[in-house]
Amino acid sequence: MEVGVKFYSHNKVSEEDFDFADFVEILAVPGNPIGVFGSFRAKFRVHCPHDAFNFNPSNAKREERNTAMLRETIMAADQLDADRIVVHAGYNSPKLKIRDYKKNAIAFLKANFDSRICIENLLPKDGDLTWVAYSPEEIAEFRDLGFRFCLDFGHAVGTASHFGLDYKDYISRFVNLKPDYFHLSGTINGVDRHQSILVADTDLEFMKQIIRRAGKPVCLETPVITGQRRKEVEFLKK
Repeated sequence: MEVGVKFYSHNKVSEEDFDFADFVEILAVPGNPIGVFGSFRAKFRVHCPHDAFNFNPSNAKREERNTAMLRETIMAADQLDADRIVVHAGYNSPKLKIRDYKKNAIAFLKANFDSRICIENLLPKDGDLTWVAYSPEEIAEFRDLGFRFCLDFGHAVGTASHFGLDYKDYISRFVNLKPDYFHLSGTINGVDRHQSILVADTDLEFMKQIIRRAGKPVCLETPVITGQRRKEVEFLKK
């Protein structure tokens, strides 16, 4: 199993913080998309900025800024020789009141297509935000357009909990779409807050078997604590 760990590009790290992992996923912070990571010899994957940086493909009024952030992310992927770029497809909120927000997201991403882009499944509701691409049906629409798929187990568990569904059955529906990449973090009581997988109350062996059968890489989205992450990588590789 190929297991990676995640950082933001502005994090200050040393090789000891990731030398136990097979690769590093970097969220390309706008204005500093690579940070210190360009000086390390490692395998990289890249994550596009998300709502925390106001990246929102659903918001056509921010198209210029959205385009700049995505292009900067693609540039970082080129420089780091990354073969996957994870992207959140977009969102709406009561404040934004966007009409056709899924249609806008699809149009934006089609116009900025890159074969490395992996659309990540999100949550139907997260605070005030309503996300695009939370369901297997919506992910299938992006698959049909040629995009890759990042299965985020925590988001799938949270979505199943939101709808009162069995999370294993719900995850299996995503697995049928043949994910190209995985995100894994610890969920408790159906809530995903990127906790350590060592404290999760979900069936991690079930998820490990899915990853092994797929033969695709998995990135840990867990607290940036080196000793804890080392144990998590060891656990997944058993």
